Amino acid sequence: MLTPGGSFEDGTPSWKLSGGAKVISGNDPYFIHSKSDRKSLYMPAGSSASTPTMCFAAGDWHLRFVGTGSGQLRVTVTVNSLLGLVSILDGGTVSGNGTWQPSPKVGLLLTNVGGLLTTQAISIRLTATSGASQVDDVYLDPFKDT
Repeated sequence: MLTPGGSFEDGTPSWKLSGGAKVISGNDPYFIHSKSDRKSLYMPAGSSASTPTMCFAAGDWHLRFVGTGSGQLRVTVTVNSLLGLVSILDGGTVSGNGTWQPSPKVGLLLTNVGGLLTTQAISIRLTATSGASQVDDVYLDPFKDT
């Protein structure tokens, strides 16, 4: 499922951007979301971008996106439980190699197993820890059966 605003074609509806992150012209060459897509998210070092809070269902094990650049993106997952508790979990770091490529699967297994019965919603935060990166087509669990 495409995260809300995760194609960046309509700007960043509900995404929270800081530190110079912005929507720019230039799409990934795979056109995963749509052949008419023309935009992506630019993230200079020190910037961050957070999805709006979204539903989280059984079987949502991974996050993936397409990216380019020479930087590193740190992924964190904010979990909102039905009990009102908020947890922030480390999703790891994704490194760019200067060409557009699909990210590795960012595992959400700990979130799913640890709080499946009490998890109401999650939010994903990308932070550019070094260098500049471009991100496009952010999907929550694009391959549920793999």
